[in-house]
Amino acid sequence: MNQNIDLVVKQNLCMGCGTCFSACPCGAISIGIDAEKGIYLPVIEKDKCINCGTCLKVCPGYEIDYAGFNSEIFGSKPLNISIGAFLNCYIAHAADHDVRYTSSSGGMVAAILIYLLENRLIDGAIVTKFDKNHPLEPKPFIARNRGDIIDAVGSKYCPVASNTLLRDIATSGGKFAVVGLGCHISGLRKMEKIAKELNKKIVLRLGLFCSGTRNFLATKNLLKGMGLSPDKVKSFRYRGMGWPGSLSIFDEKRKVSIPYKEYYPALSTPYMLYRCGLCSDFTAELADISFGDPWGIVKEEEEKTGETLVITRSRFSETLIKDMGNKGVTSATPIDLPSISGRFPSGCLSKKKEVSAHYSINKILIKKNPEKNRPLPRHTFNEKIKLCKFYIVRLLWNLKLFNSLFKRRKAYKFEFKGMKREKIC
Repeated sequence: MNQNIDLVVKQNLCMGCGTCFSACPCGAISIGIDAEKGIYLPVIEKDKCINCGTCLKVCPGYEIDYAGFNSEIFGSKPLNISIGAFLNCYIAHAADHDVRYTSSSGGMVAAILIYLLENRLIDGAIVTKFDKNHPLEPKPFIARNRGDIIDAVGSKYCPVASNTLLRDIATSGGKFAVVGLGCHISGLRKMEKIAKELNKKIVLRLGLFCSGTRNFLATKNLLKGMGLSPDKVKSFRYRGMGWPGSLSIFDEKRKVSIPYKEYYPALSTPYMLYRCGLCSDFTAELADISFGDPWGIVKEEEEKTGETLVITRSRFSETLIKDMGNKGVTSATPIDLPSISGRFPSGCLSKKKEVSAHYSINKILIKKNPEKNRPLPRHTFNEKIKLCKFYIVRLLWNLKLFNSLFKRRKAYKFEFKGMKREKIC
């Protein structure tokens, strides 16, 4: 069997991050959207492939050694099983009201990148915006100025192949920052091990919290269920305009907005990538600094503009937060996150128990568990039963006959109490 990225695709472990594209020394890999599955998948040009195995070595979906990376990056194994290695935790926000309000939660990622660019600490940053010509498709690019960063604010609840740009960074002059989910950061860390020139150019790795990537079909079916045509969408964004924000859609005739808390459940778990169910990295544990919504810590009824939960993991990121605070660019309040009970970080612990149950089932099925040397909390029998239900729902969801019956019964019709429709003159 060829030891290349095809093996990952066949085992349904691909997350479409794009790292293999950047790492291939022969340029034999292309990345494109598989329309039926609604995800990015790599395709190998057989005539160019020399079976060197580089694509497998950098693939975070195929295998990731958390203990090894923690030892190399942070000097020891994580003391906290829920959130990984860290120095401090903060509730923070950008001082610039517009940056804070238009971002998903507090604008800290945008504020940090703008600060790094304007102080010439970096020459560019890998971020993602929506493609103007294809508004439902994300477009990773290298931001070079404040305007570029503002264009990229907001969550993207769909696959993003941002690591396809690591090749550009490796062959460019200058210093860079990289923004990504845990899988993107893991792929970056793996590529840095074999591409030393890349390692020297990365100043900061900014990780985003993630509970699993949904495929493109999730958003398309959401739009169809609202009576909107995906092909006629002119502008689209999942979050922003306060916290927790709203989905905003513009087509040829109207603007439609729906509160985040109402529409997000419609992007249900059957749309989640299979590999995401095997991932226990919810807080981007291999990043230098991680960001997420402060669910359960900040009260939504009291905070409408936005706050960011920030976890610093490297000395540079800790110094950066303090310097920006001293200069009034951001506001950051330290919190004792591990001691907080409630939705976070206890939610991370419960999700890791689900992954633990997933792994035990995988062993029975003789399937590959991609995370190595990863201590996980002990799961219960009920969690294993819950996971079995998930497998059954997912299996039925993927059957074309079942899907067809659902469509006939208008299962994709969505009604949202907070939905607003405005005509565009």
